[in-house]
Amino acid sequence: MDSRTNAETYLNSERFRRDERGSVAIIFALTLPVALALTGAAVVFPLAQAERAKLSACVDHAALAGAVAQSEINSCTAYEANNPPSDPQYQWCVANVPNINPAADAQAYAHANQCDSATITIGGNGVTVDASSSASGFGMIIPVSSHAKARSSPLPVALVE
Repeated sequence: MDSRTNAETYLNSERFRRDERGSVAIIFALTLPVALALTGAAVVFPLAQAERAKLSACVDHAALAGAVAQSEINSCTAYEANNPPSDPQYQWCVANVPNINPAADAQAYAHANQCDSATITIGGNGVTVDASSSASGFGMIIPVSSHAKARSSPLPVALVE
């Protein structure tokens, strides 16, 4: 008696090699993960873009808030150097400049607009703000970040980056 079973005989036969039944199930099983990944990406990437836009606006405004405060300090310093102490603007500067904190202004703006991860750096003539966040969905996490620099001077404040 032959030791091969009917299944082994069928698997080795020419008929099995030409049989196309069930091939759709195999193709479906192979393409389903790719289709799901593309669908997930189609949903998550717009979320990441929206998060990036929100973060960018927040960082820009925080940098401007800090630069405006820095500009007030610079303006008052220049004003105090060239005007008499009896001048009302001079007195305002003397009274208020110690209370002006560009980093705190920028941080407060960033916190109020939900970009709490903002890192604020105050330089000699400007404010730099960096922040990062992430968008997630379908098991994907996409990091987003934004950077802004505002330059302050006695002239109007300008967003430079």
